[in-house]
Amino acid sequence: MEIEKFSEIDGIGAEELKDMLIPKLGTTLSRETKGYNVYVDLMQHKLNKLGYKDMEGKELKEDGVFGTNTEFAVNTFKETNKLWNHNEYRGKVGQTSYDMLFSGGRWVEPTTTDIIEANLDRWEVEGCFRQSNSTMSVRPIHHWTDSKIRCHLLCCVIALTYLRRLELRMERQGIKRTARDILDDLSHLHSALILDRRSRKPRRVIEKTGKTQEEVLKALGHCIDAHGVLQALK
Repeated sequence: MEIEKFSEIDGIGAEELKDMLIPKLGTTLSRETKGYNVYVDLMQHKLNKLGYKDMEGKELKEDGVFGTNTEFAVNTFKETNKLWNHNEYRGKVGQTSYDMLFSGGRWVEPTTTDIIEANLDRWEVEGCFRQSNSTMSVRPIHHWTDSKIRCHLLCCVIALTYLRRLELRMERQGIKRTARDILDDLSHLHSALILDRRSRKPRRVIEKTGKTQEEVLKALGHCIDAHGVLQALK
């Protein structure tokens, strides 16, 4: 989304949004970045706020285009903050430079929690990398034809995909739990068949939910009403 197209949110204008945003880069910015780029626009705005000038000692033009003046300001910023700015890295902005820029142009000492979380993330990434470079193994399955084995594995992949989507949906609602925990919680949500004297058909009623069960159901767009019936939230 281009900065110029930001609509006002809760009375906050585009210029204020530029000061508030701390973007996750995900690429490298340099003279090779062609045309308008929203990350370059934010970077130019931040460089101006920190007092870095162009080749003529003027403020950078915040046009989102990585030109010679932007490159000059970037080199000044990196050298001032003792960031590596030699050989193929000269004039380029990666995630490290970007993080320092948006932390006010100074190194922020990571907390113990930050270090632990970073190591946990690295452990997960390394685990995924090892899995992606190994042969796929599954528990013994009672299929012997090639087509049925393929179908079984496809169902497993689809199930894993749904579980991951469930975790992501929970995260968007502020619930950080694994799919295994969520399924285990919901597995303890029992129902009962009630026979009413006034009706020949039994009525299924779901028991009262706990706090965590209620959070999960709400995140999935459902609730259990006072009569023990699962209802979609309106």
